[in-house]
Amino acid sequence: EGLTLGPQGGGEAVRAEGPVFRAANAFAEMNPRKRRSMEDAHRIVPQLTVEPPSAFFAVYDGHGGRGIVEYIEHRLEENLREELGREDDAGVPERIARAYVRTDAESASVKTASGATAITCLVRVE
Repeated sequence: EGLTLGPQGGGEAVRAEGPVFRAANAFAEMNPRKRRSMEDAHRIVPQLTVEPPSAFFAVYDGHGGRGIVEYIEHRLEENLREELGREDDAGVPERIARAYVRTDAESASVKTASGATAITCLVRVE
């Protein structure tokens, strides 16, 4: 279960704690003079995996609307969770790359003209 900051854009903040980190804070505010709607989203997932414990943080910068952000803000973490649970010889960086590539390929089926840029962080106890 994760926390999302997103479409409200009126100066929204969240604080989270998890087994892998002490505290995480996020704040989102839309500039109403420049935008009619908030296109970005921020995710904090305090416990992406249990064994080994990991947390996931993401900032999704939407372009041209929220359509694709609404899709990838959950799908990327689902694909990453699945990749981290696979039993193969791949290292963590390769698993992260596979989750991104898979999410990108899957997002082609979303009917939207919007796009997004993502920056993510996986914190994992080894």
